[in-house]
Amino acid sequence: MRRIFFLLILSLLLRLPIIAQTVVWNESFSDAPTDWTIDGNWVFDNGALLFYYYPVYENFDFSAISPEVQIPDFSSTLTVNQFIDPYLSGVTNEMCEIYVVAEDEEVMVFSYEIINGTWGDMGGSTFSHSLDQFKGQNVRFKFRSHGATTNSLWNWTLFNVSISTNFDNELSAIAVGGPSNVLPGVGGSWYFTMKNTGQLPQSDFNVKLFNYKTGGQIAEETFTGIVNPGELCEVNFEWVPEDYQNTSLYAVIDAPGDEFPANNRSKGYFVRVEPPFEHNILLWDNDNDIATIYNAETGQKEQANVSIENALYLAGIPYIKVNSLPDDLSDFNLVICTMGSYCLS
Repeated sequence: MRRIFFLLILSLLLRLPIIAQTVVWNESFSDAPTDWTIDGNWVFDNGALLFYYYPVYENFDFSAISPEVQIPDFSSTLTVNQFIDPYLSGVTNEMCEIYVVAEDEEVMVFSYEIINGTWGDMGGSTFSHSLDQFKGQNVRFKFRSHGATTNSLWNWTLFNVSISTNFDNELSAIAVGGPSNVLPGVGGSWYFTMKNTGQLPQSDFNVKLFNYKTGGQIAEETFTGIVNPGELCEVNFEWVPEDYQNTSLYAVIDAPGDEFPANNRSKGYFVRVEPPFEHNILLWDNDNDIATIYNAETGQKEQANVSIENALYLAGIPYIKVNSLPDDLSDFNLVICTMGSYCLS
């Protein structure tokens, strides 16, 4: 009997990863948000929210407060990726605390005495707390540090704050894929990937494909199979464009019972409908190999030619790249030149 009970528990545990959650609100601090309220030594720094020891304050009490967020009428979880790094020689009674603020009520969900040493790993560790008591309410999240001196804390770093929810019926758009180059009158086939992030199997829903340039719907398919919780599924579309154009295709899930439609639209997938002539393009990489361009998607600096090459690659346009400009440019009908950076050496 004990063995059967153990096997039953093991079976349930093995099934848990299949049950998915949907992130309904997320703050990564990749760009300093303007809707947070911070005071004292709280700062947005290098993709994180940071409480820093300097300038040193005595008998301090400083907070960072999120914008108002609505908690769904389903089981939800607050997740905070953080690291607390104390300066132990200066510690007395200092604290780090997290509150959920609902109307005039503040509910403490995390409390840590800095004298206990570091909390988490330097790259961030996860703290999670159920938000079930706040279902259907508008709340804020308050991160508070207080005590005798800020000199007790090297930093309290928040890398990410999010809310994830267990919906019963929830499909999320993943991506559109397929050819990036097609010919007018010929067209091609594209696929759209979705995921069942709810708790129940899904079937019999529609998916629509749109042309971003025109705003019009170009295809529609019905998914008649069954996609179980945590599983991916695909639908395929055919499209034969008539006009030359640069556009992007995006898909929208049309499932009337979906409980979180905010993630039912995919990102755009670039498609170029080719004109009937060849390109002779020269890219002159003249930026001295210095990374000066900030890439908002990666958060990193890169050389000027990188984004140009990515755009040409995604458009399926062939080109020749050189570091020195040829004397004869008569073979090219387009020359792209990065203007160059001051040589820092």
